[in-house]
Amino acid sequence: MVKGEKKASGNSFLTGALILTVGGLFAKIIGAVYRIPLTNLLGTYAMGLYQLVFPLYTLLSTVSMGFSVAVSKEIARAFELNFCSDCKRILKCSLVILGIVGVLFTVLLYAISDKIAAVQGNIEAATAYKILSPAIIFVCISSALKGYFQGQMKMQPTAVSLVAEQVIKLVLGLVLAYRYMPDQIKAVNASIFAVTASEIVALLVFVIAYFFKKENTVCLPPVTSKKVIYGRLFKTAIPVTLGGVLLPLSQLIDSSLILNLIPNDATRMYGIWSGPVHSLYAMPVILAGGIAAAILPSISGSAAKRNLDSINHKINLALKLNNVIVLPCVVGFLLLSRPIIKLLYSALPYSDVTLSAQLLMIAAIGALLLSYSGNFTSILQGLGKEFIPLVFLAISIGLKTVMSIILLPNPAVNIFAVAFSLILCYFVYVTACAIYLGKNFKTRLDIYSVFTKPLICCLFMAVPIVLFSVTAADFVNSVKGTILVIAVAFVVYACAVLALKVFEGLTPKQIKKYMYRGKKHAKPGISAD
Repeated sequence: MVKGEKKASGNSFLTGALILTVGGLFAKIIGAVYRIPLTNLLGTYAMGLYQLVFPLYTLLSTVSMGFSVAVSKEIARAFELNFCSDCKRILKCSLVILGIVGVLFTVLLYAISDKIAAVQGNIEAATAYKILSPAIIFVCISSALKGYFQGQMKMQPTAVSLVAEQVIKLVLGLVLAYRYMPDQIKAVNASIFAVTASEIVALLVFVIAYFFKKENTVCLPPVTSKKVIYGRLFKTAIPVTLGGVLLPLSQLIDSSLILNLIPNDATRMYGIWSGPVHSLYAMPVILAGGIAAAILPSISGSAAKRNLDSINHKINLALKLNNVIVLPCVVGFLLLSRPIIKLLYSALPYSDVTLSAQLLMIAAIGALLLSYSGNFTSILQGLGKEFIPLVFLAISIGLKTVMSIILLPNPAVNIFAVAFSLILCYFVYVTACAIYLGKNFKTRLDIYSVFTKPLICCLFMAVPIVLFSVTAADFVNSVKGTILVIAVAFVVYACAVLALKVFEGLTPKQIKKYMYRGKKHAKPGISAD
């Protein structure tokens, strides 16, 4: 591969990652904004009822995630080998599979809604389950189309659908909830209907994008049979789905261990960990999620041609972009954990703020490792090693569980055991993945470019934070002070990234240009060097 081709390939991935990151950020902001007025409108009981139906719904929807990854991978492979006519065949096969899965799970959820609600201890949730059940069909079909577009490195439809889904949920949910209040049950059911409607709108975005897509490539005739395509889709989707199930299962185990092993005040401890701490340390991981989604089809395309240089280049670029996004958040949590907690959760008592801040400082390291794990998972899946991350994750979660069991009953460690076990879990997972890639794919990380440069930028960012904290501690702990310090730190960090040329040729003008294009082959200009 010539140098220009490598840069173009890197640009394609970088563009896709930026688009998904920005789209995901807007979607998360809208989602967070939605929860505040909805909670105030419905009240705590109705909001609890609203939340009650989503764990099972999310679990059933996990299957569609696995097939979305499989479709993305197969589309990227076909596109890279110029078997573009296979893409439509892959999409059709995935629509058949996910259409059947969506119908079956919709019928299943509708049929067992009364029994599930009874088991959960609130029969009033049964109607909400029935209203939500059709959403699974739309999620499944959307997943097939999402994989189709992402496999071609066309990330705009996914980003637009994420934002459109949240906007519809916010507007329609609040309007309908307000319409049916003070009848809390009807208001909850109306809000649930808004979720189903939002999934319909998300699907419409993909459908519109599909019918208005431009075919710019001359393709060879279809070369892969439907039987082979079905086999490949299931081969990828099954381990990915199992991995997707392991994570919520791990969270369920954590909650059970905390509530049963901590000797005193266990429920309060769990509330602190699962509430403010989890929501904050998960934020940079979510922001970096676009990188994992974009790297999978990009790596898959290089793997189809067995181009180890391109694979190594893209791995370095993905990890660098991950560091640029996540490292400043980690440094911010380490230096400003208490002011951030006070800013966002001002109603918490002093003791809870203190404990939350201490936990967040430890969990911040886990957040960095967790973001790496998403990248390595997508990389290995793109390389066709879907079961490897599943095995590594199962082992890591096992070690995490054992560590929690040992440390949680210890009064000197207490709830901090969960944060320490989080770090252990993903340190083991990331290390195992890195060793596997180095041994089997000759991956070599550019330490200076990938890690040192972003870290130096974070050190520059830390200077104003430390200066403010030392010279004006009371001001930093105020609402205005916290916001100002974060804003100044962000500006310093952004300037450092540009000044140190973390990404060669990266300027605000080029960011705008590449995000507007979002094509398979962008022009050279941004490299991983």
